[in-house]
Amino acid sequence: MRIIKAIWPLGILVLMMLACGKSETDSPATQKVESDMKFGLSETKRKAIYKVLVRNEDKAFMEAEKIYPVVDKGSAKANMEQMGKQSDIADSLKQIYDKQVAERNGLSLEQIDSISVEGGWKNWPI
Repeated sequence: MRIIKAIWPLGILVLMMLACGKSETDSPATQKVESDMKFGLSETKRKAIYKVLVRNEDKAFMEAEKIYPVVDKGSAKANMEQMGKQSDIADSLKQIYDKQVAERNGLSLEQIDSISVEGGWKNWPI
């Protein structure tokens, strides 16, 4: 499975691309649950981490909007440039926050991404 992240002004959209030969029915929601444990963490703990990741994403975008505000009366080109800068700084901040969450929980960034994807697939509350 490949994960593609697309920066969006209002958040990070995680797009999943299924590996060749798999259908949409192979999603985690339809697969047999083998165990509640993943990366040595219970689903409850992964849900808690997921909530932190979502809050950190929101925090990153709010901070980016303060640094590079979009002015309604400005030109469309200027606003697009500001939005691009917002996305860049928000992505950088989110990477920093994700790394902190990973370190606090003894996880790799790949595991953090996996928890984020799992939460999205399973529609975990935020």
